[in-house]
Amino acid sequence: MKKALKKLAGAFIFSLLLATVFILSVTSVSAVEPLESGSCGENTAWRFDSDGTLYIVGEGYMYSFAESEIPWRNYSKRIEKVVIDDGIKNIGDNAFFDCSVLKEIYIPNTVEAIGFASFKGCSSISYISIPYSVKSFDMHTFQNCLSLKSIVIPEGVETINYCMFAGCIDLETVSLPDSVKNIGWSAFSGCTSLKNINLPEGVENISNNAFSGCTSLERAPLHNGVKSIGYSAFSGCTSLFEVVIPSSVTSIGDDAFENCSGITRVVIPGSVEDVGNAVFSNCTALTDVTIGNGIKSISGSMFS
Repeated sequence: MKKALKKLAGAFIFSLLLATVFILSVTSVSAVEPLESGSCGENTAWRFDSDGTLYIVGEGYMYSFAESEIPWRNYSKRIEKVVIDDGIKNIGDNAFFDCSVLKEIYIPNTVEAIGFASFKGCSSISYISIPYSVKSFDMHTFQNCLSLKSIVIPEGVETINYCMFAGCIDLETVSLPDSVKNIGWSAFSGCTSLKNINLPEGVENISNNAFSGCTSLERAPLHNGVKSIGYSAFSGCTSLFEVVIPSSVTSIGDDAFENCSGITRVVIPGSVEDVGNAVFSNCTALTDVTIGNGIKSISGSMFS
């Protein structure tokens, strides 16, 4: 009996939700017409209006979607603004994938997690405000957001995930919180406008290809606490002019600084035991090298 009542109550709440969507439609400015609406979670709903605004309303969690299953996919090239209701707790996988004309989004401070590829390909967004409530981002979150210029990641986030900002060619400034411990694979790969990044002191791992192809990057100070630098982590960072490896690092991967043609000085401390192949290959301006006596293995040649 209790289960039946619970199901009935849930159905009633969702019916109210949909009713709210349509009431909002009726009370909107007469020139704006609702084009389509429906469910996007157990207790969440959506509505797309003729003015290019997508509304997500209700309480609780959005579903995650495959690219072909996004409920509003037929409008993805028309969505210019997204308004997410207070009470929504996440942004589902692929939610706004390839919304190429999306320029404005409101994310309430009830959202805790942002899903896989949720803004991938949103090439018109230049700025997005992430509320303090967000504690995790999945992979590819902002990949190929070609117009994104700056972003502040809130305190509590520990991982900048795989390809999270890859291909964001206009990205100039990123503010990372002290809580960040890991810079994931290809996290900033191809961010050609990024000049400086202040890595927090708590960062322990800089993964493979993390900053590869960041051709404008001049400074990326590494603090004591970093344990490993992955392969090709900074490869192709042609504007990087100095590399000082902290004494906490024990391994440097293959090609980590390959083709960094602006580097003139490198300091490798005695803590480093394992060095990959061609770590400083094609660093044609390199003239000042200091190497500690802790290295136990080099996989090939360090400088060619």
